[in-house]
Amino acid sequence: VALFVMLCFDLSLWMVLAIAVGSFFVGLVVVPIAANWFLITIGECVKHDGETTGIDFNQINWDEFHGMFVSVIPLYVVLALGYEIPSAGVIIFQIIAFAAFRYFDAWKDWMVRYVESSLPSGLGVMADDTAAGLEAAFVETLLIAVYFAF
Repeated sequence: VALFVMLCFDLSLWMVLAIAVGSFFVGLVVVPIAANWFLITIGECVKHDGETTGIDFNQINWDEFHGMFVSVIPLYVVLALGYEIPSAGVIIFQIIAFAAFRYFDAWKDWMVRYVESSLPSGLGVMADDTAAGLEAAFVETLLIAVYFAF
């Protein structure tokens, strides 16, 4: 949904930042409520890595929406600074950010796993996607630097 929003709407840096920050705080409320409903309705969720959880359900994607907006912040900073990137290039960078975010979110390296496991409830769920988004943002920053270097 986040990628769709970015592709369909001409967002400014301030809108991306507002959505990234706002979605984090909304997620702190929404994720635990939705998780509690799923826990009561269907029981624990088996995640893609085989672990069971009572908070980070696959059916709840608000945290991914948030992490995706975190991952594209460097692109929107560059655009806000007035650097020219053709619209096709912007779309490619958005898709790369999406792929990188999904990779880091699914892989759950030591940093993402630590953030998720050390923080309670919805905060851990939202923070792990923030961490994965930051890792994807770092990749995005490197690719943008390479783009402008050549």
